[in-house]
Amino acid sequence: MRIFDQMVASLTDFAHGGRYFIAEGILSGEQTTVEGFVCGGEVVILGVVDSILHPVTRSFVRFDYPSALPSAVQEQMEEIARRVIAASGLERSFFNVEMVHDPTSGATHILEVNPRICGQFGDLYEKVDGKNSYEMALELVTGRRPEVPRRAGAFACAASVPLRTFRPALVRRVPTPERVREVEAAHPGTLTWIECREGQLLSDFELLEDGQSCRYAVINLGAQSRDDLLSLVETLEQELGLVLEPLSDAGIAQMPFGEVIP
Repeated sequence: MRIFDQMVASLTDFAHGGRYFIAEGILSGEQTTVEGFVCGGEVVILGVVDSILHPVTRSFVRFDYPSALPSAVQEQMEEIARRVIAASGLERSFFNVEMVHDPTSGATHILEVNPRICGQFGDLYEKVDGKNSYEMALELVTGRRPEVPRRAGAFACAASVPLRTFRPALVRRVPTPERVREVEAAHPGTLTWIECREGQLLSDFELLEDGQSCRYAVINLGAQSRDDLLSLVETLEQELGLVLEPLSDAGIAQMPFGEVIP
């Protein structure tokens, strides 16, 4: 609840904290992101990206492109996004609309609408469709209408995989920038960024993204099948050589998140 309490305290003058929020209902189903842009009043869809969630913590485990949802469901989501964005008045802007589709009821619900690019997905489109969304964003802001290729990339599918720890841990080893570049070169289409440093303590999860974990690196990659993607993630983790040492809760009670231990 700390995350919600901090949001309420910083953004409102409400007397109550996050424990007093009213929930209208629980959404269940597959979560996705529909991304695109608006140019000259036309809403153009880039693609539908699946959000794979941890079954217990609901942390983001992976983002998959293209979506594995039935084509009819994707078309419904794209149409919802077109209608919402057209009504919003956005122009010459990227957008992304997060949705949840319930396969049991067939209902699709909107989680949030953002007038911006999905930075983590930029090279996923490049791997599958042949063009990076950052390139398209540059075209859009410089007065051009971006061309959107379809399935012209080197890979059949792509994913963005956050590496997480769900237990307090001490970062014992981090690959050098040179090692990261070596691993990327050995596996074309791979892009890696490290978000921790050697000696860093990863502990106070409530201050972070989902309150349940800490993201310490991200791997974006492409492959010819989902099975190949999952296998390659394991290979890349091994070759990068990141080492985390699990710690007990008692041992880190007085240590602030991010502290570097010699």
